[in-house]
Amino acid sequence: MDEHKLAREKRQRAAKLRLGSENPACAVCGCTDWECLEAHHIAGRAFDPTTTILCRNHHRILSDRQKDHPSQMNSPSTFEENLAHFLLGMAALFELLVRSLREFADKIFEKQQASEEPES
Repeated sequence: MDEHKLAREKRQRAAKLRLGSENPACAVCGCTDWECLEAHHIAGRAFDPTTTILCRNHHRILSDRQKDHPSQMNSPSTFEENLAHFLLGMAALFELLVRSLREFADKIFEKQQASEEPES
């Protein structure tokens, strides 16, 4: 095995370990390209260690939306504050999921409709 291929396999193994999955995929769009996947802290790193796997695009969207969440009110943050941030993070994730689900459904309907159209 050549040096470049070995280095690439090491990077892939490290990414899978970092993401905690042998078959990582974006929770929103299903992207499986390990080079594009990242761990997203649902509540924000300061409030909870729980992560989900996202592609870079969806990670960027959700991380930006976290900037609109309230700042840390207590030091250390309380259970209730951590929970509120987790709920806001889950709501933002669900909003992206709903959008993706609607897009997937529309594509299925379009494909179905195209297959039912009579040939000219």
